[in-house]
Amino acid sequence: MPRRVLCIEADPSSRERVRELLEREGFAVALASSGLEGVARALTFPPDLVLADVHQPDLEGAELAARLKREPVLARVPFVALGDSPAERELALGAGADGFVERGREAELAAEVRAFLDGKRERLDEDGERITLRALSGSMAAHLETALAGARDATLRVEELARLR
Repeated sequence: MPRRVLCIEADPSSRERVRELLEREGFAVALASSGLEGVARALTFPPDLVLADVHQPDLEGAELAARLKREPVLARVPFVALGDSPAERELALGAGADGFVERGREAELAAEVRAFLDGKRERLDEDGERITLRALSGSMAAHLETALAGARDATLRVEELARLR
């Protein structure tokens, strides 16, 4: 039975390119176009590995890694972040990702996926982890603040509409 990879990627062309590359190498690939959709798919049908872009329309990749690693059924599933920079790598690893693959290295993607499925793990040193966890905490707090402000604004609009009726 082929190993199952869940690819969480907002960009349709990138998502399709990853699917084609991995399926050509014998992997079964499930796709999700957002972090929240990826969480739902991973919980419904746990994959053997999660490959996620660090930039999602709803949850950043680091937040997604932290969220999925909290689930007992997914805690040991390798989470590999896909991004562009060393800062993105550090943030993803600090949040719980098991590895990072630089965008543009698609030719090596299947080999990297196999390596992570076979136990490869990347880690930050203790100082690097502490710094990235602080950055992640700040990012999550800002994201939460934005969501709460949006919810508050929506509530005020609903109340205003009810008052006008």
